[in-house]
Amino acid sequence: MFDNVGRPLSFKTPEKIEKTNQVFERSPRTSIRKAAQQTVNSARYVEALRNQFIKAIQSEPDFESMWFMQDGATPHPTTEVFDRLEKHFNELILALGYPKSKNMGIDWLPYSPDLNPCDSFWWGYIRDKVYDGNP
Repeated sequence: MFDNVGRPLSFKTPEKIEKTNQVFERSPRTSIRKAAQQTVNSARYVEALRNQFIKAIQSEPDFESMWFMQDGATPHPTTEVFDRLEKHFNELILALGYPKSKNMGIDWLPYSPDLNPCDSFWWGYIRDKVYDGNP
């Protein structure tokens, strides 16, 4: 989910605000900068998927046929992440290490982050639609 200039949207939810407030109430000397620099690990990534990303897109009309695509960043290719993704996306997952871990899905092209299957398919598909019947 991105804003109109391509930046990822941040999700400001009452739960997130409350959680942040609790962190600072427990330790008032915690700096905001330090709190914001927490390392993303597999557990935090799963939590963000469950509580923010998936909640935000579940109401989309085509959710049942959406593919989920992620790269091979350290917190991504773990069993707990793959299990969470499978719960919502079934086998429609494109991720580094996923086919090896689950014997299904499509592997991420590790050395081609800019040339991914969605890009390869989408622009050719759009071109064909534009020129279909228009010589």
